[in-house]
Amino acid sequence: MRLRTLVTVSALLPVLTATAVLGLPSTAGALELSPPGAPSLWHDLSLATATGMAEVLATDGTGDLWYHDSKTQDLVRVDAVTHSQTEFPIPSTSWVLGVVSTPDGAIWFSDLRSHTINRLDPASGTVTSHPLTGVAYTPSSLAVGTDGAIWFGDPFDTKLVRVDGAGHLLFLPEPHDERILSVATAPDGRLFYTRTGSDRLGAYDIGTGTFSDLGVGSTAGEHLTAGTSGSMWIDGVSEFTEIAPDGTVTVHALTTGGPIPVRPIDLVGGDLAGDGEVELSFIDPEYGFGTLDAAGAVHFSRLDGSRTSIALDGEGHVWVNDLWGASLQWQ
Repeated sequence: MRLRTLVTVSALLPVLTATAVLGLPSTAGALELSPPGAPSLWHDLSLATATGMAEVLATDGTGDLWYHDSKTQDLVRVDAVTHSQTEFPIPSTSWVLGVVSTPDGAIWFSDLRSHTINRLDPASGTVTSHPLTGVAYTPSSLAVGTDGAIWFGDPFDTKLVRVDGAGHLLFLPEPHDERILSVATAPDGRLFYTRTGSDRLGAYDIGTGTFSDLGVGSTAGEHLTAGTSGSMWIDGVSEFTEIAPDGTVTVHALTTGGPIPVRPIDLVGGDLAGDGEVELSFIDPEYGFGTLDAAGAVHFSRLDGSRTSIALDGEGHVWVNDLWGASLQWQ
């Protein structure tokens, strides 16, 4: 097992135990904050352009990392093994909000300025744009369904949207007329999505065309991911909500001992190389980089700089951006 990084800010030093949130189908003991430990083992990688700015991270089907450089208006591929970088120019007026890879190797990205969803063919460098006609606001959360199509929620409307390879849009009304915030494909093939309202999670079965509710309470947050164990996880304010493969919902509450709550701004599921214990990783604007392990404990390591995106490559290395530092960090 590799050395786990456990450096925390001073607000985390008093470790308290909190009970799980009540009123849900199942409860669990609080997540624990580990005491300070070894220094951080992060490695730096300068961006392909010295004056660049990496804003959105994603991973493709081969395990390579991608990021959007908002200064040069390139999508950049980072080889997961060699860390060599390849730049792919996109329209110069782009403001990329979301990036995802499809099984055919294409990279799809949403663009706020042109209100489009776009397909980059890495083999040719060709970018094909499709207008988001009928979509109220450009989505930042994109997912690939079991049908190979792109799925997202309209964050300013109450519809789930499907985009096929030709750019055709299909709109599905959300059954409770709630706004859809984020989407992710679950290990069982269903499309999970967070939403507004008192039940914060819904699911859509692409094969049967049916919606279902997951019984998640109103305190759950916006971001969700599939964990290493096969559970789906949603962030929240000082809590994580777990939906096990059998449908059991458990809220894991977290008390920091300080005045500032934990509010993840991005998370990614999957174990880290050489670890064997990590369920998911996340970034928090106050506490830095965090991992949730299989035992139900959160471990933090401090990260300076402005971090807004996180991804896990095919080698099991986790990556974060440094918005103003023209670099990426990985471990």
